[in-house]
Amino acid sequence: MVGGATCSGEGGSGDGGGIPMARARAGGSPFGLRTSPRFTWEGEIASDRLEDCEATAVGYRGWAGEGDVSTEIHSRDEGWLEGGGEPAASFETASLEEEIRRRRPQELRTAERLGRHGVRADFVIDAVLAGDAGDSRARRIGLADLSNGYELKTLSQASSFSTIDGYLRRASKKLNAIAVVFENGALGDAELAEFVEGARRRFGGRVYILEGERYGRVR
Repeated sequence: MVGGATCSGEGGSGDGGGIPMARARAGGSPFGLRTSPRFTWEGEIASDRLEDCEATAVGYRGWAGEGDVSTEIHSRDEGWLEGGGEPAASFETASLEEEIRRRRPQELRTAERLGRHGVRADFVIDAVLAGDAGDSRARRIGLADLSNGYELKTLSQASSFSTIDGYLRRASKKLNAIAVVFENGALGDAELAEFVEGARRRFGGRVYILEGERYGRVR
């Protein structure tokens, strides 16, 4: 592909002058757990899609390492990376789709906006039962909204530090949560980024802000 970059090999570059790749953890687990095995992806990346990944990695921090860009590349749909269309949202069950469309339409809107950046939004049932259903000792374990371990939070009204702190604290209890995406419609980006930084002890994964057409990492 003209103007594209080819990525291949562990920590290497492609024949087309691609960027070095520090492989991100992904795939291999039904829930996208952090302990999933490493994988190697080889393919051409359209130049505008690479720029999108780089812009997200830099985000609101003002810097990004090679590994950060690699993480973003591996979080995107392969077809989109190669210049294809936006990945559409999918749902684990028909009842889940009905619930989201009827009761949580804001999550679907966030998913559609993530799709513009090539991030797949495959919604899953966000809890599993640990133990037998009839066992009083059985408990529900929370999972992230999306199969890739992304938790979606929409800020549609005035929010405070305690609100953001609480969201990140709850996300940390989700078994497979590796990232939180805040769709920001209530705070200034700088203020939200400051709140996220102040609550960093609550959640050890990545945090993003999605506002309008901008999608950027905060930490």
